[in-house]
Amino acid sequence: MDCQSLKKIIQNADDAGATKVCFMYDEREKENYGKKLLDKNMLECQGPTLWAYNNAKFTNEDLLNITKVSGATKGIDTTKIGKFGLGFCSVYNLTEVPSFITGDHMVIFDPHSDYLADALKHKKQPGLKIHMQKNRKIMIRKHSQFEPFNGVFGCNLDTSQKSNFEEGTLFRLPLRTRQQAVSSEISNIPYDNDQMISLMKIFIEAGGNLLLFSQNVVEVEFYHLPRNEKDPTNAVKLYSVRKDFVRTIGRPIHQAQSYNTLSVLKEMTL
Repeated sequence: MDCQSLKKIIQNADDAGATKVCFMYDEREKENYGKKLLDKNMLECQGPTLWAYNNAKFTNEDLLNITKVSGATKGIDTTKIGKFGLGFCSVYNLTEVPSFITGDHMVIFDPHSDYLADALKHKKQPGLKIHMQKNRKIMIRKHSQFEPFNGVFGCNLDTSQKSNFEEGTLFRLPLRTRQQAVSSEISNIPYDNDQMISLMKIFIEAGGNLLLFSQNVVEVEFYHLPRNEKDPTNAVKLYSVRKDFVRTIGRPIHQAQSYNTLSVLKEMTL
């Protein structure tokens, strides 16, 4: 196991002009968000998740290109190497159904066309692009689908208010479950808690190398939200690194005694 998918996410954010990238391992269970979904099969995608935020907002061209999910876009703009095509597809190492919010839009990809079957008009286009202001009724009627986003890195999809994400782009990568891995045509590798802890350890150990070749990103942070914590604003910062190579790390993950013991921080200077 390595952290290439996370490195790709940082590279893509750097290509987009972002200066900050944040990750969060969210252990909240799917049963808390399964009542009103776009499709009943989406329940399997409502559990533990890796979130990735960056403070660069997609342009209209970005949005068009990423919805193609094709390596062909790599040749369009050489200043955005890795941003689309294989760059984005690296997230499928972790998830079956990635989604993201930028501005007024939410995009959900379903390569199998299994999880969003009831919501898809054509299986040849396995995904949805939702303009949140123009689809308020859907968001209210299927509110459980959108609730996990609330409070994550400043995101607010409260249907009583204007729903958007003006401050950047937020990716939601629901981790592949064992059940999904059995039938997946993408990968048969599930990501449970033990594997995520291993991934975080490798990521933190990579530390100072994360930003060596970045052109724009100067800060990376990693947070953890325990399964018994429902408010993402209470997530604990495990690790941070800045371009000046001052980094903050929490108690070594392998020494954690419970899900809530990853909060003791100390500062280290490389």
